[in-house]
Amino acid sequence: MDTFRPLFTNSMEAGELNIAIVGAGKIAFTLTGALLQNGMNVCCVISRNYEAAHMLAKEYSIKNFSTELKDISPKANIIILSVTDNAISDVAEKIASTNTDLKNKLFLHLSGSLNSGELISLKQKGAVTASFHIMQTFPSKIQMPLKDRYAAVEAEDAETAKVLFRLAERIGLKPFGISAEKKTYYHLASVIAVNFLSGNMFAAQKLFNKSGILLPSAEVLEPIIQTALNNIKETGAEKSLSGPVERHDLNTINKHLDVLKESVQKTGSDDIYNVLLVSYLAQSLFLVKTAEQKNGFSNSNKELNDILLNELKKLLNSL
Repeated sequence: MDTFRPLFTNSMEAGELNIAIVGAGKIAFTLTGALLQNGMNVCCVISRNYEAAHMLAKEYSIKNFSTELKDISPKANIIILSVTDNAISDVAEKIASTNTDLKNKLFLHLSGSLNSGELISLKQKGAVTASFHIMQTFPSKIQMPLKDRYAAVEAEDAETAKVLFRLAERIGLKPFGISAEKKTYYHLASVIAVNFLSGNMFAAQKLFNKSGILLPSAEVLEPIIQTALNNIKETGAEKSLSGPVERHDLNTINKHLDVLKESVQKTGSDDIYNVLLVSYLAQSLFLVKTAEQKNGFSNSNKELNDILLNELKKLLNSL
């Protein structure tokens, strides 16, 4: 740790920090750009895919790139593993087996769900290990904004966390600490909030198509979604809840179920509408719990909960 700690605590502006990027996927394109644009030095790019390594290096005028892990620059003091979750441990083991001196080098991966334990093989060789997850979506290799996005830092000690906090702040992120054993909860929360939103918007477009509306669902729904997000931010998720579940509007909910069941009958049980029906019931059950937090428990909550739960059980038993 003594080698790289002073680079952050005393002289981050001096350009003494050397970062190696392992992996040349979507996140790597954004992160590499952010590091370079904020005065960091990315000394090399490594990817098992030559074209990907070359593309990333060319994009940011990085001279050194390779397909071999042994070619990680010896002067690199922070090595970022920007690889898929299922490859982190394997890549770490391969680096550990290269007989490179890993002491006083900081290795980190970018997974939201996995902790630094995936890098145990590097730690056993004297490296410092951590995980660093950026709360941002990376749908392509186009550089995404990082300013004012959050970053979860999981480190083995306070000094390593301090290093990564400074790194995050340097590229415009808002870092916060998280313990290794709690990362799955954190990642699950972000998947439900973000990925499920994408899935729900995909479902919304399917239903818009059936209604005859030709406009993109995202365009039509964006204002009300933004209003909901603003309300959630201001008053909390449960207090911002509205709609038929919150109102115990059984007539509307039954109409929703009828049209979804009709779609399933027309298209078959393997179609997307069958999945959408399951999703509608399951999510509505959770909205009942949310409504209870907002308005308190009532017999109407129980009635609606029982109706939805029975419908869901019947549907699942029929699959």
